[in-house]
Amino acid sequence: MIRNKLSSLTWSIGVSIFLLAALPAQAALVNWRVIGVISGETNPSSTVNYFPRRLAAGELVELTYTIDTSATPEIFGTYGVYEGAIISIKISGNDWSINLRSSTLQRGAVTITNDDPDYGDSIGLVANTIPSATKNWYAVEADMKNPGGPNPGVGPWLPFTDLSMPSTPPNIGYFPNTVFYLTAYRGLPGLEKSSGYYGQILSIKKERSTER
Repeated sequence: MIRNKLSSLTWSIGVSIFLLAALPAQAALVNWRVIGVISGETNPSSTVNYFPRRLAAGELVELTYTIDTSATPEIFGTYGVYEGAIISIKISGNDWSINLRSSTLQRGAVTITNDDPDYGDSIGLVANTIPSATKNWYAVEADMKNPGGPNPGVGPWLPFTDLSMPSTPPNIGYFPNTVFYLTAYRGLPGLEKSSGYYGQILSIKKERSTER
């Protein structure tokens, strides 16, 4: 009797372990909040503006990325790409906001380089929404680079020691080069018009995500 019960218990535990292993990995969602300041327009001669209003140099903007830190990378030597890691983005100023929800994203990737001869240590947040012929679509990019010095091409650099997805964003002080780009399009690729801005990243920090 006892032997039968033990055998049944062992079988149940084995089945439970198998079922747990078969479950998909749970997303580990966090928010990375990027604060930046507008430096200028990417195309100053453009007469169109597809943002809620025209932005001026010196204005602060906030980019809140919802990121899945459990995303799986593709590794290419010193370069790693976490496709699908960016779940959504909220872009906002003091009196406007644009929400790029997961259902609208065509691409949302985190890119990392570690001791790369050309880029040193870097992290990039790259996303764009699905192109549309009838409404605005957007591209958002934030890049932070530590190219190394005083002799470029000679590592190691900081802050990365490998290509793992960081659980928290690295300290902005590691990156002497920081830039972001915001572009709004109207019309399908090849026929689109656009307006956009670029600027410097001032800070980046982790916050708890409320998205599920």
